Amino acid sequence: MTENWKAVPGYEGRYEVSDLGRVRSLDWFREVRNKWGSVNMRNTQGRSIKAVVGHHGRFFVGLCLNGHTVRHTVSSLVMLSFAGARPAGLCVLHTDGDNKNNKLQNLRYGTHKENSADARRHGTLMLGERHWRTRLTVDDILLIRRSADTGVYLAAMYSVTPSAISLIRTRKNWASV
Repeated sequence: MTENWKAVPGYEGRYEVSDLGRVRSLDWFREVRNKWGSVNMRNTQGRSIKAVVGHHGRFFVGLCLNGHTVRHTVSSLVMLSFAGARPAGLCVLHTDGDNKNNKLQNLRYGTHKENSADARRHGTLMLGERHWRTRLTVDDILLIRRSADTGVYLAAMYSVTPSAISLIRTRKNWASV
C-alpha cells in the first residue's frame, strides 16, 4: 500500500499529513536577525513529527505557524486534509474504536450520538469503575443503596457530595448497577 501525502489546510508549504496517519514538516527558509542587525536566511530541514498521546489515547501534534504553536489531533488533520472541513456538529469517529489508529480508512465524520454508540459497541465507554474520576466501586454502590444512613453521613464516608448519594439511590447515576 502506498502512502499518500497532502498539505494540511492552513499550513500549506509547512506541514503534510499522510493517509496512514503520519505528519511531517517540509523544508523551509526563515529570516534570522543576528546581533549586528543583519538578516540571514536559515534553512530548516523537514522531518517526521512525533505525535504524543493525550487524553483518551488520542495522538496530538503541535503545528507552528508565525511563532504560534497549536495542538491538533492527528485524526482531525487526516480528515481535514483528505475529506475536507468538518461539518458543524460532527466529530471525527474511529471505526474500529482504536483512537491510535489514524488511517484514513478507519476515520469518518459522525455525530456525538454515533460516537457514544460506537464506544458502547467497542466496550470503550468509560462507565462505572472504568471512568477515570470515579471514587466508588460497584460494591460501594450496592452498600449505599441498601444503607439506611443519611445521605450526608454516606457522602462524608465515601468522600462524595450528598447530591451524588441521592443520584445513586434514585438510579440516575450508576443505573447499570
